[in-house]
Amino acid sequence: MKFKSLMAALACVAIAGCGGSESDGQETAAGNDMPAAVQADGQANGQAPVANAAESIKTRQTHYKEIGRAMKGINDELKKDAPDVAAIQAHAGTIDRFAPQIQGWFPDGTGAEAGVKTGARAEIWSKPEEFRKVAANLVTEAGRFNAVAATGDLAAIREGVKPLGAACKVCHDQFRAED
Repeated sequence: MKFKSLMAALACVAIAGCGGSESDGQETAAGNDMPAAVQADGQANGQAPVANAAESIKTRQTHYKEIGRAMKGINDELKKDAPDVAAIQAHAGTIDRFAPQIQGWFPDGTGAEAGVKTGARAEIWSKPEEFRKVAANLVTEAGRFNAVAATGDLAAIREGVKPLGAACKVCHDQFRAED
């Protein structure tokens, strides 16, 4: 019951990437997953509009799809009689790697006004403190889950994925438009 509803919510998160292509060939500045154009102009959420909004949106959509595939991979493994802990650990690492970058994926000018299909709601920019708080919670939960996954304890992993899924859901509920 609670577990089934959580799994349903996690499945929604897994398929709820913000659109975009599977592989975009996106060039990024060295050592970072943000588009080089965004970094070069020093853009970040709450600052001046980004020079190439379409590029920024495409990059964030690609990374969200990677997070979604990782969540789906974790959930798929946990449904198996003998989950592959190494696969869960790899997926947990993916989410933990991308979570701290999320706040930087939403520079001004990359919402609906950019003319590019995006699921990003205007509240990301109109309520930046709330968005930062929710995104920071995801960073915390992703780190916790990655640490739990590293232990290899399946019971702990099954429990640990719940707050991670909840952190994803809160952000989607508040800041992502439905398709």
